[in-house]
Amino acid sequence: MLKNILLLSAGALAIGGTMLLAGPASAQQPRMPKGGCPMMEDGGMGMGTGMMGRRMGGDRMANRGPMVEKRLAKLKSELEIKEGQTAAWDAYVKAVKSRADTMMSNRDAMMKTMASGTAVSRIDARLKMMDEMSTSLKAQRAALEALYATLDAGQKTKADQVLGMSGCMM
Repeated sequence: MLKNILLLSAGALAIGGTMLLAGPASAQQPRMPKGGCPMMEDGGMGMGTGMMGRRMGGDRMANRGPMVEKRLAKLKSELEIKEGQTAAWDAYVKAVKSRADTMMSNRDAMMKTMASGTAVSRIDARLKMMDEMSTSLKAQRAALEALYATLDAGQKTKADQVLGMSGCMM
C-alpha cells in the first residue's frame, strides 16, 4: 500500500513538474506587433468578464479621455507630424475622439438594455451599436486615409506599425 502511494506521489510530482516546465512556454499568447493595440498600453481597458461586464473597461472606460489624449500625443510624436500635416492630423484626432465617444455612449446604453431590456430590445441595442460603430469607424478611416496621404515614406512606415491595428481605436 505504501509503495502504491509513493508511486502515485512520484507520478504526480513528475506530471506536475512537466506542466510547470511546459506551462509558461505553451501558455504564451501570440503578441501584436510593436505598437499593437494602443488602447491596451499602460493597463489598457482591462478586458474581462464578458461583452459589457464590469471588468470590460469598468471605471477606466469612464476615464478614457486622458488615456486617449496621452496616446494621441504619443502617436503624433512617433509619427513626427510636421506643420503642413496638422490639418489632416487634427481631423484624424477629431475622428478618433468621436469614435471613443460613440463607443462610450454605446457601452452605457448597452449596459442599461442588458440589465432591464427584453430579448428583442437587447438585439435591437446590439444592432444600433454595430451601426454606430461602423459609421464612426468609416469616418475614422476617411480621416486616416487623408492623413496617410500627407505622410512621407518614413512616416507611412511608422504609421503602418502603430495605426489601425485589429479592432483598436486608433
